[in-house]
Amino acid sequence: MPNYKCVFVFITVLLFSFIQRTFAVKCYKCKTTTHEDCKDPFDIIQTSTFADECKETWEFCLKEKRTDSYLVPELLSRGCAAEDYCENEQHSILHCSICKSDLCNSALKINSNFIFVLVAIIGSLVRFKNYF
Repeated sequence: MPNYKCVFVFITVLLFSFIQRTFAVKCYKCKTTTHEDCKDPFDIIQTSTFADECKETWEFCLKEKRTDSYLVPELLSRGCAAEDYCENEQHSILHCSICKSDLCNSALKINSNFIFVLVAIIGSLVRFKNYF
C-alpha cells in the first residue's frame, strides 16, 4: 500500500508549481549600447544584475533587435513591455519577442516550472517504483 502522505505532498507540490503568481513579472533590462554583456549569447549568471521587476502596466518581458542608426548597426535590448509592443513597433526591427514568465527574455527558453515538474515526476517514480 503506498504511503499516502508522500502522494499527497507530491500532488500538492505539483499543483502549486502550476499556479501563476500575481506579482509583477521580473525581466532582464539592458541594452547593448550601454552593456556589452547584454548581447547574445546571454550569460544569465554574469548578467543577473540586469534582473529587475516591471511596473504593473508592463506585464511582459521583451527581447528585440533593431537597426538603430549608422553608428550602431544592430541594437539588442531586453526589458519590460506591453502585450502588443511587437505589433505596434515596426520601425527597423529585426527581431521582437515577448514572454510572460520571470526572466524569460534571456536566450534560454526552458520554463522553470517545467523543470520542477519533471524532477518531481522522476523523483516520485523512483520513490514509488514498487507500486507500479
